[in-house]
Amino acid sequence: MMNHRLFFILILIATGCGSPAARGVEGQNFPWSNDPLEGSLITGWALEGPTANIGSHQIDKSPYGGFDMGGNIAEWVNDWYAQSYYSEGPEQNPLGPEEGSLRVARGGATSPYPQDMRTTIRRRYRPRTTSRAIGFRCAYDVE
Repeated sequence: MMNHRLFFILILIATGCGSPAARGVEGQNFPWSNDPLEGSLITGWALEGPTANIGSHQIDKSPYGGFDMGGNIAEWVNDWYAQSYYSEGPEQNPLGPEEGSLRVARGGATSPYPQDMRTTIRRRYRPRTTSRAIGFRCAYDVE
């Protein structure tokens, strides 16, 4: 009997990869539309409580099939934080600065404010920060 092992190298996605996956080709503010109220029951904006099970809300499915892209938790990305990066950096596929002291978490988590649920919301944290409102998304290149 052969013992087969499969190894994957997983990396945190960069902002330039994750944001389009959540927003779709039309660049919506939320995976479901531009209206925060349509998804308010799943983002934590309307309700307080624990995070939801992965994939439990069909409205939070992005146009590309990704679940939980507009609420539940924010996601660590592989970007260092710089306040002026987006006004000075590239428009297409921004990767963030090469170094820094703070890392970026993107996307809606839980918040009492609908603008904080946007797929483009960007927050900065120290790299060792832990929170029930921050997680990560595993991804791999299919090519």
